[in-house]
Amino acid sequence: MPSPPQWKSVIRFKDQDGHVLYGEPEDGSLTKATVYEGNDLLSLTKTEKSAEIAEILAPYVPDTILCIGLNYKGHAKEAGSPTPAISTTRMNSHELCFVVSRDAKNVSVDEAPAYILGYTVGNDVSSRTWQAPDMCGGQFSYAKNFDAFCPIGPAIVSAAAVGDPRTLDIVTRRNGKAVQSSNTSDMIFSVNEILSFLSQGTTVPAGSLVMTGTPPGVAMFASKPPNFLKSGEVIECEIEKVGCLRNEFA
Repeated sequence: MPSPPQWKSVIRFKDQDGHVLYGEPEDGSLTKATVYEGNDLLSLTKTEKSAEIAEILAPYVPDTILCIGLNYKGHAKEAGSPTPAISTTRMNSHELCFVVSRDAKNVSVDEAPAYILGYTVGNDVSSRTWQAPDMCGGQFSYAKNFDAFCPIGPAIVSAAAVGDPRTLDIVTRRNGKAVQSSNTSDMIFSVNEILSFLSQGTTVPAGSLVMTGTPPGVAMFASKPPNFLKSGEVIECEIEKVGCLRNEFA
């Protein structure tokens, strides 16, 4: 079993000289960080070095991303869908994400916490035009896989620092105005149940990113006609104890 990470919160960033580094933000800010050595998020080592943060990058680039759809009761209701009896793995989620610390196969719900490295925030961007059957040919996830979609960050916060992931407030702001407000207590399936389900009969590789679902307030259902995102708009996805992810759409 791998040791718990040395960090409580880790970011990937560029310093003033353009070097890409891992580090832990100092004093709770994103201006300076204690540097961690290593190229692998799962085995970083703390140093005595400190660096100024010039640019925040995604905390890591996962090889595997798994997503759970319709995992909030409020979202299932607004979508007019029945509450699912089992987790549905489809590209239809954003917000709370967790990182798998080691290969997981046939993991029980009780064993799941030992396989979770930490948590981050994700925004699963969807091109609704490309979700239309005549555009995607029925391949629903196609609309979620364009370049620059699915931003995550700004940090990965250790599982120990987050504590219970079932009681976290979630808010999404569009140009400063709250458009989604919920709590992870509205999740149908818990983080532990999700990882257990995904690992049955197959290996979830170490380093995988798992997205656990979106709360209600999705633009597709919030108004008629839907008021979709436009170029230049800013979206902030914030989760209690995890952080705030801010992106401007081109």
